[in-house]
This record gives sequence, C-alpha cells and structure tokens, in this order.
Amino acid sequence: MKKFKMLLLVMVQFAALSSARAFKDKSISLGVGYYSQNSLSRISNSDSGSTGTLGKLFTPLNLRYDYGFASDWFFSSGLGYTLIPRAMPASNGQVSFMHLTALFGKDIFGSGNSVWDLYAGPGIMKYTIKGNGGIVSMSNGTGTANFAVPGGTSTVQKVTANLGTSYSVDKSVFSFDIIIENFMSAKKRTQSLMFGYAYRFGSNF
Repeated sequence: MKKFKMLLLVMVQFAALSSARAFKDKSISLGVGYYSQNSLSRISNSDSGSTGTLGKLFTPLNLRYDYGFASDWFFSSGLGYTLIPRAMPASNGQVSFMHLTALFGKDIFGSGNSVWDLYAGPGIMKYTIKGNGGIVSMSNGTGTANFAVPGGTSTVQKVTANLGTSYSVDKSVFSFDIIIENFMSAKKRTQSLMFGYAYRFGSNF
C-alpha cells in the first residue's frame, strides 16, 4: 500500500512538472476549418449518386475565445460560420451554417510551447438553405425526369455534441473535432469531422 501511494505521488508530481497550457487565458483564436458533414455515413455527394466516406464539404471561418478557470482547465466559446456557402447538387441552391459551441477542456501533456489538449461540450448548429427555384432534370432510377426546385430560404437548427483535441505550437493551433448532430436520436444522428487551423491573438498568460 505504501509503495502504491509513493508511486501515485511521483506520478502526480511528474504531471505537475511536465504540464503546460495549450490554451491561453483570455485569448482569441481565428482560423479556417475543413468541415466534412455526415462523414462515414456513405451518403451521396454528387449528381451521379455515387457515395463516399467523406461527407459534404464546408470551409467555415472559426472564432474561439479561451478562459482559464483552474489549473490546466479552460472554457472556450466558439463560433463557426461559412462565409462562402456550399453549392447544392445540380446548382439547386446554396447551403451555409453557423455553429455556436460551449466547450470545457483540459491540457493533457506537453512541454514548452508544444501542448495537446482535450475538450468537449454542447453546441447549436443552424443551417440556412437558399433554393434557386425553377426546374431541374435529374435521374429517376430508369431515366430522367423534371423536378421542381424550391425557391426562397429555409433554416434548420440542431443540437450538437462536440468532442475534440488540439495541438498548439506557439501561436498556431491545429485541431480535430467530432461533431454529432441530433445526438439523442438514433435515427437522425449523424457524425461530422472538422479539421482546423487557427492563429492565436492576445493573452494574459
């Protein structure tokens, strides 16, 4: 029992000595993301109906604010927004989104200016769909047929569960996130991936 306590004490002291902060207290990070919607779901992403492992691609602008509230623990509020909407198949319209997140995280290991962290938390995803209207000719399984394209604008809101990790080197932050939409619904749940790069501005650290 004494040996176990000594080992535990050594491990805690080692962690304390080797810990560093990947986040910067009261800092702002701005960058761009590669957002793959419905990844691994084998859905159609093209006019031909072919499927792929990666989902529908968005390139949002990502903004994040960090606030440290305990040793190596932090809270981050985030905003992702697509300045350039994604075109729908056959040019039927455009899709954009805004994603608000509230994340809690902790630095896990690293030294100096190179540190890894983990974070998780809820979010709200809002999709905006702008239809071009008119008629489009598409495959109906045996040939082609004309379909009406909705016009106007509609929005869809979803609750998300977010889990991610980031690697910081000086002021650069490289991140990888798993974003689950409709987390509580077994039938509507989807998994998306986000790869990101951001540059950190300002800090009280």
